[in-house]
Amino acid sequence: SAGRLAETGSELIAVLPALERAMEMASPLEGAIDRFGRLVDRLPGGAPRRLPAQPPGAAEEAEVEQPG
Repeated sequence: SAGRLAETGSELIAVLPALERAMEMASPLEGAIDRFGRLVDRLPGGAPRRLPAQPPGAAEEAEVEQPG
């Protein structure tokens, strides 16, 4: 019904500021988590370092010997 739709819309509008604040806080946390992961990877006995994902074909190009 129209009343329920209006009520749901009002609830969504009320929640939007909190959602926006949460998104603003998430971006810096992503960088901190990434740096912490790199630190843990360097600890003795840690997992081997993972390389960032490469586009298809990038590995073959890297293996080609350069003249010189």
